[in-house]
Amino acid sequence: MKKLLLALLIPAIVCAFAACGVAEEAPPDQPLIIEPDPIYNPLTNLEISEPISARMIMVSVDNHYDARPQYGISKADIVYEVPAEGAIPRLLCLFYAQAPDIIGGVRSARPYMVDIAREWDALMVHCGGSVDALNYLARGPVDDMDEIAYGSYFWRDKTQRAPHNLMTSGENIYKYLDYREKAVVAESVRQMNFLAEDELASGEQAEWVRIKYGWADDCYTYDATIGSYNRLVDDKAFIDAATGEPVRVANIIVQQVRASLADSLGHLSIDMCAGGDAWLFTGGTMTRGSWSRADLDSPTIFVDEQGEEFKLNAGQTWIQIIDGNTKLTYQQPAAETAVDTE
Repeated sequence: MKKLLLALLIPAIVCAFAACGVAEEAPPDQPLIIEPDPIYNPLTNLEISEPISARMIMVSVDNHYDARPQYGISKADIVYEVPAEGAIPRLLCLFYAQAPDIIGGVRSARPYMVDIAREWDALMVHCGGSVDALNYLARGPVDDMDEIAYGSYFWRDKTQRAPHNLMTSGENIYKYLDYREKAVVAESVRQMNFLAEDELASGEQAEWVRIKYGWADDCYTYDATIGSYNRLVDDKAFIDAATGEPVRVANIIVQQVRASLADSLGHLSIDMCAGGDAWLFTGGTMTRGSWSRADLDSPTIFVDEQGEEFKLNAGQTWIQIIDGNTKLTYQQPAAETAVDTE
């Protein structure tokens, strides 16, 4: 009986192994695909396709009401608005990730504008300047591109009136750098401080902020649906003439400075290392703090009242430099707060 069972089992076992032998073989191992880490613009924290190989460029841009809308503003990584004589502020547009096809209108330089360009080791693009500014630039604290000396890299937009119609372009700027044998790539780039991906701004709620210069009434209103601010000047949407679209702002930093008259022409003297109060508006919130700068070749540091550096949302940042003649107000849910800037 045992021999019979064994005789029956052996063929069954052989058949089972044979069946296993004809089973489909497992596919070879798939090649391991490693996705590269994302790359971010250090000034905006926006994702970019490849590392940036460019020079920091700072352009002095006209902000007279006859100069609006200006060209190329939306392509700037950071925009400064600074007081100037005649109570008409100027814009300083810092370009790194992309230099637009047209930038303007280009205006003149002032010493404190050069101090700001110096912080970034940026090429200063301008059309002339005050005597003090031109003497300062002649000493070489930063490279500069002046329309007065190098007019071929600029042109006049005949659809606008002078002096508000002087234009240049990213292409022309890099041609100038090549001609002058100047650096076309930044040696080092400061990394701005940003909120983590899932981190929310933690300041007091503030639905809008208004900065009133003499001849420019700026208002930023937060739009939660797009996560950025609409910028209005004199109750009109602030448009980039190059795109026809409103400029969207992620962060507004208000930097209070000490200013005094430098000469009989009304030019200002501003100490860009004195330190002072600062406010951050981002994500519909407001955070109070202060700013400091060790020297003119060091970065300006903005911190909150606990000494922690301001954290920004991804996107374009505007730094509003205000003096005692500038009025700052912002709105909280049930109140309007005015800040004494004197």
